[in-house]
Amino acid sequence: MTLYGWGFDAYGLGPHGSPPFAEGVSIAAAVATSVNEVRVYLTNEPKHASKVAAGDALNPATWTVQRLDGPTYLNVMSVIEYAPTIYGVVTDQPFGNSTIVHEVSSITLLDAGGGIILPPRKAQFAGLVADTDTSLQAKLAKRGAIARDVANPQSPRGSDVFGGTLVVGSSGDYDTVTGLELVKKLIIRRLSTRQGGFFHLPDYGVGYRVKEPVQPGSLRQVKAEVERQILKEPEVAAASASLTLDTNNVLTIAIKATIRPTGEQLQFSIPTVAL
Repeated sequence: MTLYGWGFDAYGLGPHGSPPFAEGVSIAAAVATSVNEVRVYLTNEPKHASKVAAGDALNPATWTVQRLDGPTYLNVMSVIEYAPTIYGVVTDQPFGNSTIVHEVSSITLLDAGGGIILPPRKAQFAGLVADTDTSLQAKLAKRGAIARDVANPQSPRGSDVFGGTLVVGSSGDYDTVTGLELVKKLIIRRLSTRQGGFFHLPDYGVGYRVKEPVQPGSLRQVKAEVERQILKEPEVAAASASLTLDTNNVLTIAIKATIRPTGEQLQFSIPTVAL
């Protein structure tokens, strides 16, 4: 082992002390941990002090990532150090799916003493498929959780608003609702809230009121807006609304919704409302 004195470069600009004993470094394994990051496992500690130094493990230019189903090289954007021998190589393009073989390699990586990488200099790994189901139900299912809210059935209160009263159960605590009953409550809440009622949700709400007249010429527009708003609920996969206007121009809305991910059907009517 050669002692360099104060710093481990010729001009003493590196960290104080001598470099670690060089045992050689090679790539032991690789596995995709996200759609654009591959975790690389090395046999020994490499040079890892600079993001721009040649041969440094933290330098994106040190690494090459390729899809083996064609001549496709992915641009390495950054490198994350998880441990002295474990590095996350991040690309700015996503990997292919799990049936496609990829390869991460380096021919310039240096070990802690400055020696060039030894074979094996590459490792293969399978890609990942992006999670396309970003619904609230899917996220909760991954965590083993269930969407739940306090029970306060939404029914007409007074002459112009919908509201609900908290329900006390047999345990003495407030009851809660889940499943179809919860989705029904969320839909009524959305439709009865005037747009702009929540500052942080400018596109939330329709704003119906009880026993207010509505003009027949606006029914098509009302139907489209009601369906658009219902579909914004994360649990709703499909929705339709039927509007009935009586002789006094008072509107009743009948709603049908398909719930994700179970495909259950929710049907209910909102009595004598107007927008």
